[in-house]
Amino acid sequence: MLAEGFTGDESVLVRQQYVSVLDSTGESAGQGGVALYALIRMRDVITVLYLQKDQPERIEALAPKAAARLCVVVPRCR
Repeated sequence: MLAEGFTGDESVLVRQQYVSVLDSTGESAGQGGVALYALIRMRDVITVLYLQKDQPERIEALAPKAAARLCVVVPRCR
């Protein structure tokens, strides 16, 4: 977990590192990569942002915009 509580009622930012493998041999099929997930909760609605680049500052900048959009559909939002 990279960060938490940065927007919405609750939020977390998670980094996932992965490696692709060949099904037939189980050997590495490349260098792999990094994915970032921001999970944002506003009341009882949750959204997930996904970025397939290691740019936590970018996804943290997008997260408040996603939270604001959730407020459109969430009654009594802040």
